[in-house]
Amino acid sequence: MEKSKREKKEIAKAMVIAGYTYDEIEAQTGTNRHTLRNWANKEGLQEKQKIFLKNCWLKVLKEIEENKKKRLKLNTKLLNKISEQIEKEKGRSIKTLQQSLLLNEQTEQEIFELDRLERLEKVEFERMIYKDKKKEEIIQQIQQMSDEELEKLQAYFEERERNVNVEQTKC
Repeated sequence: MEKSKREKKEIAKAMVIAGYTYDEIEAQTGTNRHTLRNWANKEGLQEKQKIFLKNCWLKVLKEIEENKKKRLKLNTKLLNKISEQIEKEKGRSIKTLQQSLLLNEQTEQEIFELDRLERLEKVEFERMIYKDKKKEEIIQQIQQMSDEELEKLQAYFEERERNVNVEQTKC
């Protein structure tokens, strides 16, 4: 059964809000890009999309947090069972129990994403070092420039600043 224009329009708008691409919307509803952009601009669909996607993300984060809590509870139960086995063995070291403890600790670290946080911190640190090195290189290059080159560079930046100011006044 063929859908009316109004139904197609509502479907297209809902798809924009849900985060579909214009290509996907055009393929499913037959609405062209220009029309989609007009609707999106007039009705603030991008802002609605932003709110919708943020709510989806918050829901996913909540589910992830709940799953982590469940995994942590299970991991704690497992740790208690391992401790009971060690008590039964009266402190004698058993390789399988040691391996179980190690796996338990690794699982707990994964739950808290400690490894991931360390990697992110390392990446951020490396990024800062890279930026500092770049700054040093640029400073050295500027220090080696002649007065004429410095004047050209200054003129270039002044021109860019004027262009940016012109663009801002147009908006």
